[in-house]
Order: sequence, then structure tokens, then C-alpha cells
Amino acid sequence: MPFKAKCLAHKASWATACLSLLLVGASCAKTQAPHGQLATSQATLKAAEELRAGEVPKASLHLQMAKENTERAQKCMEKGKHDEALYALMRAQSDAELALILAKEAAAQKDAQAALDKVRSLRSQNGE
Repeated sequence: MPFKAKCLAHKASWATACLSLLLVGASCAKTQAPHGQLATSQATLKAAEELRAGEVPKASLHLQMAKENTERAQKCMEKGKHDEALYALMRAQSDAELALILAKEAAAQKDAQAALDKVRSLRSQNGE
């Protein structure tokens, strides 16, 4: 085998080995428990609860789904199903964020309506 062919064969096997190591590393990374994502989802869920998202009809369903997906993720983590846990946590995070946004929107609408009512009251007092 000529020298160039040996060099190319060596480079190809080296590249294959590197790729194999990367794939093994990537698969190991997937199997780690998503504790950081769990903490983030729980914090967003707590923020939504503090804004009383459960009392807002539009937000209530998303809050409940976030809780259910968080519980599902915790059970998956206990069973070592970390990929499934991660996906459940991603859904939980999305639902918790939506519940939080809807709760903020409801609070803003309530404040805006109170301000509008006050303006109307002041106008009626001034005879406008």
C-alpha cells in the first residue's frame, strides 16, 4: 500500500474513532437526570401559583398540566427514564410559562378596568 493510501486510511480510522467517542459522549449526556430543568420548571410553576393562575380560567388548565407533567417527570427520573423526564419537563415548563403569562394578563386587565372605572367616576363627578 502506498504511503498516501496508508495516511488516508489512518486518518479515516482516526475520524471514525473520534466520531464514535462523540456519539458515546452524546448518549451519556442524554441519560443524565435533568435536575436543572426540574428546578426551573418548579420555579416557574411556583411563580404562576403565586400570581393565582389557578383562579384565572384561561390559566388554570395550563397550570394543572404543568403540575401533572412535573409529577410525571419526577416519576420518570426515579425510574431512570431521563429522556422521557426531560420531555415532560419541557412540556411542564411551557405550560407553566403560559399559565404565568395568562395570570399576568388577567391582573393587568383587572388593573386597567379599575383605572378606567376611576376615570369614569371622576368624569361623572366633574359633570363631563
